[in-house]
Amino acid sequence: MSRFKPQQKGRQLAFQFIFGIEYMPSEWTAALAQFWEMNPAALGRDYPAGERDADVTAVRADERAFSEKLICGVMEHKKELDSAIVDALDNWAPARVGRMEWAILRLAAYELLYDHDTPHRVVLSEAMRLGDLYGEENTARFVNGILNRIIDKRETGES
Repeated sequence: MSRFKPQQKGRQLAFQFIFGIEYMPSEWTAALAQFWEMNPAALGRDYPAGERDADVTAVRADERAFSEKLICGVMEHKKELDSAIVDALDNWAPARVGRMEWAILRLAAYELLYDHDTPHRVVLSEAMRLGDLYGEENTARFVNGILNRIIDKRETGES
């Protein structure tokens, strides 16, 4: 049995796609089919060497469905998500934010602003987990700060 909850693994897979599509010249819908063909779960960085077996690296239907829901949502609302993120940057030029951070922020901002099934604290925790797993030393803290600003602006009606 997988050691991840379907949402956690699905979120990680969605992050991998959202990050990777920034480097792909193809349309995202076509790239999504290719993404699943390459078994993206086997590429995860957080599997100890002894756990890279078929059970851990196989993508279950519920994980894929959750991942695709997030991917489609992010890609369909990318312009609005980027606007919300830029509004929350406070004294940061968007060009200074790395692609890794953009991918994490887009994914979490989609869940915060459009997909209300997950509590804010879980979205923040998962974004920080992705930041710790894939980013630099301060990525999780940076992502947490931006996402909290997005939440604050939404709750005060600024955005």
